Amino acid sequence: METPADADAAADAAVPPRPARRRGRTTLLIAAALALGALAGTATGYAIQYHRAPTALPPLAQRKLALPKALAPDDATTLKTINANRWHKTDDDLVKLLVEPPSGAKGDGSGYDTLDSHATGFERSEPMFRELVDSGFRRIATTT
Repeated sequence: METPADADAAADAAVPPRPARRRGRTTLLIAAALALGALAGTATGYAIQYHRAPTALPPLAQRKLALPKALAPDDATTLKTINANRWHKTDDDLVKLLVEPPSGAKGDGSGYDTLDSHATGFERSEPMFRELVDSGFRRIATTT
């Protein structure tokens, strides 16, 4: 008597094996579609831009820098006036750079604070003093 397993084995033996499937067809088709799409998109973009009028670039976001006028040297000329473009805002009077007190507030005055008195405002004043000296601290403007 024949069992179902024997019947399946006989059926499998009767069916000829399939030839091996070629690989890479789908990959090749997708790669060709991507290349064709990129080429068509680029050509379309160039064609659209070719027919458009050129537009001017937007202005730069930076304001024009205010440079001092060059003057002929005289008796009042100093190194600072000769090298006006080499000086930074902080090389001038720092008190002019302080924020004005709000309206209605009473201001006691403004001026400069010394390095040692500024360092004493910190919890560990001695290490802070050394750090400020090492970092090139020059001066501090204060207002009250």
